[in-house]
Amino acid sequence: MDPGTLALRGEGKVEEKIFSIHVLGCKVNQHDAASLSLALEKLGLRRAKEGDSPHIIIVQTCTVTGEAERQNLQLMRKLKMRNPQALIIASGCQVQAHGEILEGSPWVDLAYPNCKRGELIEHVAHLCQRSEAPIELREEELLWGEGLVRLPGRTRAYLKVQDGCSGACSYCIVPKARGPSRSRPIESILRTLRAMEESGTKEVVITGVQLAAYGMDLDPPFSLPRLIEEIQSFSIPRIRLSSIEPHYLDKEVMDVICSSSKICHHIHIPIQSGSDQILSSMKRPYTARECREKILWLKERIPDLTIGADIIVGFPGESQKEFRKTLEFLESIPWSYLHVFPFSPRPGTEAYTMERKVDQGEIKRRASLLRAMSRERRSQWMESFVGREVEVLLEGPSKRIHGWMQGKTSNYLKVLIPQGKRREGDMVRVRIEGGLDGELLGREV
Repeated sequence: MDPGTLALRGEGKVEEKIFSIHVLGCKVNQHDAASLSLALEKLGLRRAKEGDSPHIIIVQTCTVTGEAERQNLQLMRKLKMRNPQALIIASGCQVQAHGEILEGSPWVDLAYPNCKRGELIEHVAHLCQRSEAPIELREEELLWGEGLVRLPGRTRAYLKVQDGCSGACSYCIVPKARGPSRSRPIESILRTLRAMEESGTKEVVITGVQLAAYGMDLDPPFSLPRLIEEIQSFSIPRIRLSSIEPHYLDKEVMDVICSSSKICHHIHIPIQSGSDQILSSMKRPYTARECREKILWLKERIPDLTIGADIIVGFPGESQKEFRKTLEFLESIPWSYLHVFPFSPRPGTEAYTMERKVDQGEIKRRASLLRAMSRERRSQWMESFVGREVEVLLEGPSKRIHGWMQGKTSNYLKVLIPQGKRREGDMVRVRIEGGLDGELLGREV
């Protein structure tokens, strides 16, 4: 029996057990970790506070890039060395996609893929000598986070409505890590929204791996626009959408984004490349022109729309000519910031074996160039709000200026204001007076 199990057993005594959860990766991963935390708390375990020595440590892993997998192992090594008697459990996407790497690691005691979250909870219940609900029920609850109203440490509520991906992009490991697209039943969504409304939620973030595919697999089929209409019937002031793939931005989706008084003026689009040749090699089902037309259409109707985009650099076959097409494409659209990803060959994907690899030094150069462009464009976009009035949802004390609060606008700009009598969760009207290294400074009107 491993030391972590012995520590959990406590020589046969049922006593308070402490756990901690560490998350790497996307908002869906954060939601999944919060769902696991809720389940463990229902078992009677306590989430670790500062200074505690946890009995159980769960690491919710990411597998989207090789660097993410390196960070998973680095974190687990650090946690094991700091807590040698704790039981280290790896969960999440890397376990699902490349579990053999973790199962052979000296820093990992147990590993559970995404499809076996219920078994993870059952195992912990057994080790802690707690009774537990059937795995079948637990899997469904854990998938959607039934009963999860707010993520720990978050002002905004996150509502996971979809998981998995049925796409076939040549570079992407997500379908293997999370399975095919599946949608949360509308009844479950409405139950959670009622609880969020009753708790006084001011903003809900609608999230999923392939968000705009919501409802296509339900019987009868549903759709994201219809779901948004349902969500708008609640008294929650703000609805924020997570990323939406370009090919799912059809007229119905764009119309509801533009016509809604509650949807935040912020959209994130995984564009990936401005070269049609590279998009085709990636097996992305759209062209640069189609993407450009949709972005321009949205921006014309929502002038203060913040537009974020994902770009992959160094994909196999991306010559200087094809990279210039991405630069030209970016010059032709009104984006606000970029998330730049150097191409990371993932074992198990079609792109892993593609030839015409781009030199690593060149990939770094391209990534550096785009990140510099992003910093400049983001700064210009934020400066354009100086002198304007905006509505800010306060999230807590500023980490930069003592006695000030920080929060976000509808279009996802970070704003700092003097605290005064304001508290986390307040919605305030603010006049922007200036900026400070990626943050706006303002005063309440």
